[in-house]
Amino acid sequence: MALVPDWITRINGEMNTPSLNLNKKMDTTGPPTSTTTTIPLLNLLSTASTSSSTFLTKNDHLLLPSQSLLLESTLLHLHSLLSLPPPPPPPTTTPHWFLRLSSSSSSSDPLWSDSFHMSKPTFLRLLQILTPSLSFSPSPDHKLAAALFRLAHAAPFPSVSARFAFPSPSDAFRAFYEIVKALIERLSHLFSPSSSSHNAVRFPDCLGVLAFCRFSGTVAQALVDFDGRFVDVSAGWPGRLSPHEIVPRTRLLSRSELFSGGGGTVKKYVLGGTCCPLSPWLLRPYSSAETAVGKEDFNLAHSESMGSAEGVFRKVRSRWRLLRSDWSGEFPEAVPFVVIAVCLLHNFMVSCGEPMMDGGGGGGDDDDDDDIRAAMEFKEFVGLGVEEGRRARDAVALHLKMLNGTE
Repeated sequence: MALVPDWITRINGEMNTPSLNLNKKMDTTGPPTSTTTTIPLLNLLSTASTSSSTFLTKNDHLLLPSQSLLLESTLLHLHSLLSLPPPPPPPTTTPHWFLRLSSSSSSSDPLWSDSFHMSKPTFLRLLQILTPSLSFSPSPDHKLAAALFRLAHAAPFPSVSARFAFPSPSDAFRAFYEIVKALIERLSHLFSPSSSSHNAVRFPDCLGVLAFCRFSGTVAQALVDFDGRFVDVSAGWPGRLSPHEIVPRTRLLSRSELFSGGGGTVKKYVLGGTCCPLSPWLLRPYSSAETAVGKEDFNLAHSESMGSAEGVFRKVRSRWRLLRSDWSGEFPEAVPFVVIAVCLLHNFMVSCGEPMMDGGGGGGDDDDDDDIRAAMEFKEFVGLGVEEGRRARDAVALHLKMLNGTE
């Protein structure tokens, strides 16, 4: 497989080095730089840039998307910095990238999965579901593929437009949000509680875990069941709000199909973190100062469940890297809809048996892990909670102690 030339990566790093200042005064103590030296250097850079653009045009189907996007970004940065002419467009006789990929790739082609972060059979199944909600110009398969490519790689609209032969970046913009709308329309039924759960024995009548995550300056609240699926999502809340301020403003508690039923001492409930107050329907862990029979059993099981739910958010952010960038400036009103669409897309892929990507960013990068961890950290809510909530939690803790047979 062809790789991005090493010198491109080096130039990209050097251009972003703070110490590099092309506007600083020339050091007159050394030999002056003559025009006869500068002009050949610029000509050399221009020739190298043109050669790289040609290389990209001829080999883009052999490069990983991350490699081709890096090369594009570097070339654009180089042209802007040195006031060079823009890279030449690909010949009109050359089929565009997506057409070449879709005509040559098999159902198990790794380049397809690298490009769209889903297998080709799952893509075709999703296309069949969404097509009734899509216009036919540009073609639905191009629009869906373009939207998935942007979600997967945080690709800018000019890059998306070139790869999928849209007339302009604004057409790619419209196609992306048409797909977002179609995902919500056609997959909304996937926000439903699971009929069974492997965690029902430990937490009977529990609906799942209530988790929070930051996306592009906003906060999303999500109920995640024990099978790793989103049951309820409320997104687009201002980043200044704390989780305990968001919860009562959402429609979660009004969903009677979720909280109806349950019996005995404890009714239907969810598990929540320390950022929320204890209540009869939201059970947070015991603090170090609290005492109860089965406290250790409860806190251990609670921590494991919270970790699993937070892992779902990690996987979503890892698979769809657009959620990890700040793109709200282009269309701030659309942020919550994109987040909800991606959560529905996650449920769809779970139902299709698609393998999940690493929760730490897909590559084990420590900076990625820190970024994701920071997005899910919120200030602890300080308060005792209501007495009914304490009784409900104590009942579950006692159940866990008896289940584990601990002294």
